[in-house]
Amino acid sequence: MIGFEDIRNDLLSLSSYDFYKKYILTTDIWYFSKILNINNNDIKNTLTSFQNIISEKLDICELSPQIIGSAKVGFCLSYKKSALSPFREEKNFSDIDVALISSRWFNLFWDKFIQAFRYRYYGQFSYITSNVFNGYIQERNLTSIESLRREWESYFLPITKKLQYELGIIHPVSYRIYRRWEDFERYQIKGIDKLKETMEV
Repeated sequence: MIGFEDIRNDLLSLSSYDFYKKYILTTDIWYFSKILNINNNDIKNTLTSFQNIISEKLDICELSPQIIGSAKVGFCLSYKKSALSPFREEKNFSDIDVALISSRWFNLFWDKFIQAFRYRYYGQFSYITSNVFNGYIQERNLTSIESLRREWESYFLPITKKLQYELGIIHPVSYRIYRRWEDFERYQIKGIDKLKETMEV
């Protein structure tokens, strides 16, 4: 399994796109190997089961759900947090970050947010519209609005519970919906660009 020095060296030596292909698009999942203790030969099948549980519930392509972040590689790839901090197994658990690529679900929740908008949500509105401009909707922004939180949970809590029951997932799962694969790729590469900058300082 790839470790800290491998990731750090690749950040410094690979292009952002090549790093994205090697670490984000791979079917290797650190969480399955190190937390769930799944044999390396079975990780791909476990990922397929993970994706199928989500895609069947949401009626989306089975390749649409993608595990990203520290659950994917064992270290946080966000430039906004401590660079390459490890996945937190116990205190202040890390989430399992799941990207969903679906224009239908993206448009559904964007429309619902517009319908739910009130002036008291102006802070969330300005932040969500910025995210929408960049092609994604984030769970924690929507669920700060009560009516949207209830609807979001009606879809996603049963999915998380099934992941827990059938695959033994023990950490929180958070979801982010991307409008298109191009938006997902652009967001990931932009984040890698900024992470590389912090590593080069």
